[in-house]
Amino acid sequence: LNRLGIIKCLMILPVLLAATSLAALAVPTLMIVALSNFLLLTLAETLEQPAEELLFLPLPKRLRIRAQTLVDGALTPIGQGIGGALLLLLAIVAAIVTIEAAFRREGYAVGRFGGAQADFELTRAGRTSLLACKRWKVARTGIEPLRELHAAMRARDAHACIYVAAGEISDNARA
Repeated sequence: LNRLGIIKCLMILPVLLAATSLAALAVPTLMIVALSNFLLLTLAETLEQPAEELLFLPLPKRLRIRAQTLVDGALTPIGQGIGGALLLLLAIVAAIVTIEAAFRREGYAVGRFGGAQADFELTRAGRTSLLACKRWKVARTGIEPLRELHAAMRARDAHACIYVAAGEISDNARA
């Protein structure tokens, strides 16, 4: 902190995380992701937090205590919650885009399905299939989403339906 100063110390972690994130996009390996996580865990405690604390020192004591309480007690958790929700949304979108791209590589024409029962309409060699991949947060999928997908398949006169689940399919739904 003495050598680099507060501003440079606050810039090190974001720059290194951006670099490792770009590296992970270019060459997705576990080692790069592990390095990124290591940097986050170590530099956040050793550089980032002390530099942030120093930013409050010029304030009068009474104002400094109120400001630090507000930042540490409310703003930081709210920011982390919003960041987590955005990451979850990004992960869901990335998974759907990846699934869509995989079917395109296999020679399917992929179109968006217009209802809530399925996500995509897949066509190849004159055969149509409906693809649903919606329930990412559910650990166990019941029968109702599968019934809705099957009803949509019959209504569209599709040949098959595909259900992608992150968790388990209940025994009732398998029957």
